[in-house]
Amino acid sequence: MKRVKIFAVAALIFIFSACYVPYHEMPGHQGRSVVFDAQAVCHWNDSYQDYVWYFDAWVDHPRGFHYTEEVFVDIYYEGGFVDSYQLAHDGLLGHEYHWFVHKKEFTETNLWCGARYEMDFIAFDADGGYDVLTIFPKYEI
Repeated sequence: MKRVKIFAVAALIFIFSACYVPYHEMPGHQGRSVVFDAQAVCHWNDSYQDYVWYFDAWVDHPRGFHYTEEVFVDIYYEGGFVDSYQLAHDGLLGHEYHWFVHKKEFTETNLWCGARYEMDFIAFDADGGYDVLTIFPKYEI
């Protein structure tokens, strides 16, 4: 009975003290897909009358680009998680490695153009592996 209580207390401590660990801080989980370049750019767009964020990643896989299934960008500010967006595969001839998403700042994000964010671009492959590339955005204000 004493062991059950100790286990229950330990489980509660673990559950309530758990914290979010960014992918780039998780050791030993590097996969086969490779994020070989990425960029995040924010600038004013007159037609939207809003700042627009452009997230782009270039991802390859040893068995071919089509083995990469998903690409995300996770965004952190001062160590805290802010937002995450799934990128779409470009797929056009000559753009097989390109993944992207564009977001209007005011209506589609929790971001502020000019803030010092840290961004993890994460590519997941068909085998469950992944790769991460961490960058800082460029601002064209």
